[in-house]
Amino acid sequence: MSELLQIYVVEDSPTQALGVKRALLQLPEVKVTLFHDGLEAYRAIQMKKPDLLLMDLILPSLHGMALCRLLKFHLDFKHIPLLIFSSITESDIAEQARRAGADDFLPKPFDPAELVQRVKSLMAKVVVQ
Repeated sequence: MSELLQIYVVEDSPTQALGVKRALLQLPEVKVTLFHDGLEAYRAIQMKKPDLLLMDLILPSLHGMALCRLLKFHLDFKHIPLLIFSSITESDIAEQARRAGADDFLPKPFDPAELVQRVKSLMAKVVVQ
C-alpha cells in the first residue's frame, strides 16, 4: 500500500471545514488535517509539509492571500499545489489568487463533486513531481 497523500485544509468555519473534509475523504489514500487559522497552518506546514493545500481567503491571524504568498515564494514550500476557495465576490478575485501563487481557485459555495475533481487534478501534479 502506498503512503497516504497528506492534504491540509485551512477554513475558519467548522461547518465548512467538515464539509470539505467529508468530500475529500471520498478519495482513496488521503489524510485530511484541518486548520482554522492561517498562522496555525503556516506553523504546521513549517513542521511537516503537506502534499496538497486547500484554503479559504478570509482567515484569522493570517489572511489566505498572505499565506499563499508566503508559501509560494518560499523555496521549501513553493512546490505544494494550492487551491484557494472563497465567497469573496470581487470579479478579479480568482486572478488575484493566481497572481499570489495559487494553482487553482474555486468560488463558494461549491459543489463537493467539483471540489473533488479539482483536487484530483492537483493530485496528478503531486504524483508527477
